[in-house]
Amino acid sequence: MITIRPAKPDEISALHSLRNRSAAVGCAACYSAADLDAWLSGPLPAGFARLIEAGTVFVAEADGRLLGYGALDLPARLVEAIFVDPAAFGRGAGRALLQAVETRAVEEGLDELSVSSSLNAEAFYAAAGYVALEREQHPLSGGGSLTAVRMRKRLRSAQDSLESLTERLAQITGWDDFRDVKHLLSDWKPANVYEFLFPLAISSRDEAPSGIAGRLLIALQPDCPESLADVIAKVHASRWFVSYREIPFYLITQFGKPAVVAAARAFMAALPPTANSRVDTILYWALRPASSLCEPFHSWETETMLSS
Repeated sequence: MITIRPAKPDEISALHSLRNRSAAVGCAACYSAADLDAWLSGPLPAGFARLIEAGTVFVAEADGRLLGYGALDLPARLVEAIFVDPAAFGRGAGRALLQAVETRAVEEGLDELSVSSSLNAEAFYAAAGYVALEREQHPLSGGGSLTAVRMRKRLRSAQDSLESLTERLAQITGWDDFRDVKHLLSDWKPANVYEFLFPLAISSRDEAPSGIAGRLLIALQPDCPESLADVIAKVHASRWFVSYREIPFYLITQFGKPAVVAAARAFMAALPPTANSRVDTILYWALRPASSLCEPFHSWETETMLSS
């Protein structure tokens, strides 16, 4: 299975080699050998390391092997590159990388992207919704130039994307559907995941898509960096005046599912419903039913758990 993840700084050399292999094969029918040699003898574009540091270069891999990479230049609103290893041509890695680039662009508030496409890749971008604007020339270091096609795509607005994703949650009927949406959201910033899923999750836990939203919040939980005692101390110190239904999901998204399961057990055992402290009372009524919320998903890894 192909997975997409951010590129690492120490992978620049491997990505450089991948680019050269990809272009040497994929571009051979559109450019002369001399022009390709002049292009590929040079380094990756200036600023490529900066794009990696910004988290806007993505790699596709399968079984630990790099299949390709895609790069996004946010300030320029530009798809910097999509390159796939020739051994992986036709496996969908290019489409997956372009989707990752576009998803990040939408998350950052961009409403359109441009690309300077090689002649051989024009059909690939056109199939993804990019419109050709004009031919342009890229100078080569030894003289001459490479012809490229300037293309542009209007991206769906963030609101449109959220509405579409909400509809998709309601259509989840099995583990494969859930896994696909989870994979999509795993590329989002944690704050954006919480902002999108939390209102859905607390609206009505027993109905789709809110039930699925709650499961996704749990599945996408962060690692719990603190002890349960520290978590509860923060709860007391904050003196939250919030709906009790918010507490489990907040703890999940901030401290991880294990903290909620442990907290539920501790409060069920130790606190009476009539606890005087407002925070204690909120926590009690929030976490008492949290076992039914969290326990079924504590080891949720198979399709059969979806119907639990």
